[in-house]
Amino acid sequence: MTVTEAIPLDERSGMTETEDSSSAGPQARSARLGLNWPATGIAAVALVVVIMGVSQPWLAASVVDGWVRMIGPAILLFVCAITLCERIRPAEPRPLLSRGHIHDFLYLVLYVAVVVPFVVILNQGFFRMVVGVGPWVVLPRSAHLPIAVTFCLAFIVMDGGNWLGHWMNHRFGAFWRFHAVHHSQEELSVLTTFRAHPLVHVSFLISVLPVMALSSGVVLPLSVISAYVCVNALTHANLRWSYGPLGKVFVSPAYHRIHHAYGADMGLNLGAVLTVWDLLSGRAAFPRPESATPPTGLVAQHVPSNSEQGHGGRVGC
Repeated sequence: MTVTEAIPLDERSGMTETEDSSSAGPQARSARLGLNWPATGIAAVALVVVIMGVSQPWLAASVVDGWVRMIGPAILLFVCAITLCERIRPAEPRPLLSRGHIHDFLYLVLYVAVVVPFVVILNQGFFRMVVGVGPWVVLPRSAHLPIAVTFCLAFIVMDGGNWLGHWMNHRFGAFWRFHAVHHSQEELSVLTTFRAHPLVHVSFLISVLPVMALSSGVVLPLSVISAYVCVNALTHANLRWSYGPLGKVFVSPAYHRIHHAYGADMGLNLGAVLTVWDLLSGRAAFPRPESATPPTGLVAQHVPSNSEQGHGGRVGC
């Protein structure tokens, strides 16, 4: 998915070459260039933050640590185990080498090679910018609060930040242009977790702030990050699991599939790991045992143009 778009046909119809070349105003010129300024602005912000991140010392060591935390052996083994479960009792039977699986496997390769280093550098740059502007954001560690409790709180607020970032992806057209890559998959599986445009991670920087504050600038333990990635990956699995009573607390594959359902209200079930944020916002729709497995994907593989959504308009809320 790119940040460019063609001029809609209805805008070009009836326009002579002279009129087209003499069109005034930045919006007309950006349309001819195929630019979506809000999305381009997100890319520019990412570039600035990345420049801040690459200037940090020990960059190579940080990237290696990011690989271990975000796609380490434990996570890969977990993905393989869930893939096996998908073969044994899938929600939707399909060949192992189906087009969707192959596409998402390629996204996994992209995730390992490009996205993980990009996210590590992006987070480092964001941390440096925030601390430089407001060092008070990083709270001093409380001697009365056990470290385990601190990390649990950081886990919860990080999930809340991810919910807010996900909401932004569906609320604002500029973010949706990147997030639509994830929703375009019609053959949902655990590999779909890694199907994402790299720039979509800019919207999830908001989840870094509470973690910075609560963890006093200390990196969360490997076990916490790995567990979060695994639980979030499981929600995309091609399984009918609903977790029973625990499904009211944790996002299950059946619960998240409603969010990805073809033609459904994508403003529902935005939670990544916990359902509490959907419940508090009135956006929770729990699966029914008797319901059939809904198909997934976008109703139309179409990115709204500036004239349809306005600059930075709202979608899917």
